[in-house]
Amino acid sequence: MGLVKSSANAKVFNIASNLGSVCTFASGGTVLYALALPCAVASILGNRLGAKYAMRVGPRFVRNILYFVLTLLMCSLLFRTFCLN
Repeated sequence: MGLVKSSANAKVFNIASNLGSVCTFASGGTVLYALALPCAVASILGNRLGAKYAMRVGPRFVRNILYFVLTLLMCSLLFRTFCLN
């Protein structure tokens, strides 16, 4: 499966899990809608812009950015685990 198709599939599963979370937390009355709605709109807009950009620049650039961001995340987690404790 290519990078673009796998990214699209991941987005479908992500939105399904987000909807399940909203239903769970809303049934318990623990959703802060004043915070959740702007965050949801920003997430949707960011995903749309990112998808359009990914289609324009191609999968090679997206893969390099993905590796870069994952490397930063791994370094951050290692730093928090070993240096802040």
